[in-house]
Amino acid sequence: MLVNKNKGFALMVALFLIVVLSVVAMISVKILVEQNDNALQEFLDNKLYYAANAGLEWGTYQVLVKDECTDFSPKTDLPMDSINQARLSTSITCVVDNASEDIYTVTSTATVGSPGDKDYMFRKLKRVIDK
Repeated sequence: MLVNKNKGFALMVALFLIVVLSVVAMISVKILVEQNDNALQEFLDNKLYYAANAGLEWGTYQVLVKDECTDFSPKTDLPMDSINQARLSTSITCVVDNASEDIYTVTSTATVGSPGDKDYMFRKLKRVIDK
C-alpha cells in the first residue's frame, strides 16, 4: 500500500500565501495613510503661508497707504478658512522703532489649531518697512 506523504502540502502553501499577502496589504495601507497625512500637512502649510502673507500685505498697506501703525490691536483675527473660520486665524502686529520714527516692523502669524494639539501649526512672516 502506498502512503501519500504530500497530504496537506497545498494547505501549508495557501496559509503561507495568505500571511504574506496580509503583511503586504498592511504595509501598503500604512504607506497610504502616511502619504495622506503628509499631503494634508503640506496643504495646511501652504494655506498658512498664504494666510500669513495676506496679513503681512494688509499690515504693509496700513503702514504705507493709511500711515497707521499704532492703531493695530495686538491680535487682529482675519478669518481665512471658508470651511471652518474658527480653525485658521491670522494675527498682525506693527511696531515702530523708537530710535527712528520711519522704521516699522509688521509681523503676521497664521495659526491653525491650538498650542499643545497634535495638529497645531503656525507660520510667521515679518517685514521691516523704512519709509
